[in-house]
Amino acid sequence: MSCLARIISIENMDQAKKELLELGVHSSGLDIMAPKAVFKAIKIKDVSVVAANILKQDMLSRGGEAATSKGTIDHSEEKTDVILLGTIFQYKSLIERLKTQQFGLPRAGKEIELLLQRNEGQPKPILGMDFGRKTYIMGILNATPDSFSDGGKYVKTEDAVFHAEQMTKDGADIIDVGGESTRPGAQEITVEEEIKRVVPVIKGMIETRLIASPQYDHPTIISIDTRKSSVADAAIKAGAGMINDVSGLRHDQRMARVAAEHKVPMIIMHSKGDPSIMQNDPQYEDLISEILAFFEDSIEIAVKAGVKENVIILDPGIGFCKTLEHNIEILRRLDELRCLGRPLCIGLSKKSFIGKILGGEASQRREGSSAASVLAISKKVDIIRIHDVEQLSKAAKISDVILR
Repeated sequence: MSCLARIISIENMDQAKKELLELGVHSSGLDIMAPKAVFKAIKIKDVSVVAANILKQDMLSRGGEAATSKGTIDHSEEKTDVILLGTIFQYKSLIERLKTQQFGLPRAGKEIELLLQRNEGQPKPILGMDFGRKTYIMGILNATPDSFSDGGKYVKTEDAVFHAEQMTKDGADIIDVGGESTRPGAQEITVEEEIKRVVPVIKGMIETRLIASPQYDHPTIISIDTRKSSVADAAIKAGAGMINDVSGLRHDQRMARVAAEHKVPMIIMHSKGDPSIMQNDPQYEDLISEILAFFEDSIEIAVKAGVKENVIILDPGIGFCKTLEHNIEILRRLDELRCLGRPLCIGLSKKSFIGKILGGEASQRREGSSAASVLAISKKVDIIRIHDVEQLSKAAKISDVILR
């Protein structure tokens, strides 16, 4: 007899229900069996060893597993990280049990419950972007003389506006206008110079009706790529509808206030240090945890300034204070960054880490950029920031049909 057994891939409840329905399972059994088909590994940091031992026993009693440090059982350590291994069904039972426990375990239960909800669900739409249904493309428009890839090509307003229109025709959902290079080693320019570069371009895009042209099947969003609140303020008054801050609200304390006053969404990117020095030996003890902690602090800064949390988008900052190994680790573990429940944006276009892998200058990194972007889409990234819009737009459509 031939073997017909196979391993099937079930990542979420929707996939579980689909497989069960195709099998012919009665609808009344879906809610019982589907949670047993979805396995998740959850890591909790800095748990007291008393709580960790209780957590382990509670998880084991439900048929799951909990990994702790070897010093947990004899209390030779004070704290430990815990990795829980179980199905959605087991976690639901565990959450109910943790509500009755002590030592901070009710809070841990709430965090696990929220994490699972965020993992299964999708962020609310922002400016018409319905996350989870498709990948949104952000076209890069550098009105700069010194950007690493296309510096000097679009310093004339008419050239920049024409390029923006072409990117929209090619499938860009967002046009990200920047007037200051933030490549490694770049020097800061004045607010006045940056405004002089970006505002005429934004006005030109509005005047040519690029942003609501009936020939396109979607409205195009104008984003202002800046670290400076005064530039963001001028750009929004000129017609921009989103802020993209590569400093993660660390460069200018007024940035969040400007976003709140104008009621515009914002992308918060992770970075450490000024661009002029950020690639001088970047180091992390726990890369993903440190990025998440940075995001939590940035979100708190934004919310305190009046920005609604549901209009914040996060970007892990590929190439910003990151080594080749850091960038690769982020790409491998992108889906872990969804634990904060916010949409994810990523900029991979022609980055130096692609050149380190493939060789060649920035102009020779198109294929590598597309390959890395498709991988990011498979990890549920919502927005891809790119130079070559047409190529990626086509790759994203194929990826979305398969993955979304």
